[in-house]
Amino acid sequence: MAPSISGRVLLAEDNPVVAIDLADLLEEAGAERVEIASSHEECIGVLAAGKIDFAILDIRLDDKESFEIAETLRDAGTPFIFISGLQPSADVANRFPNAGFLEKPFSPDSLLAAISTRMRKTS
Repeated sequence: MAPSISGRVLLAEDNPVVAIDLADLLEEAGAERVEIASSHEECIGVLAAGKIDFAILDIRLDDKESFEIAETLRDAGTPFIFISGLQPSADVANRFPNAGFLEKPFSPDSLLAAISTRMRKTS
């Protein structure tokens, strides 16, 4: 698998098994550091600790929607994608037209392709 991502990545995922698998994949693909956050509070802490180059957000994070985090990323110009076991509503696409979306389960290649697409659109 060719590297398709670099820098610091925020991975907002509250399922620890999924988070570890995705973090390993992202590091193998070239991410310098993957910051796993399993709650809104942890996401805010990661964002406060320094620049994020890319983010992957589970839409439902600790029984809340991750849209506040998405708005912060969007306002900072940070590319991101949503992941979820459910299709997002049309409202999500309208609020975040530049965000990608992957429905769980997805393949590693699908994730890396979605990341590459988002990063190209913001460079």
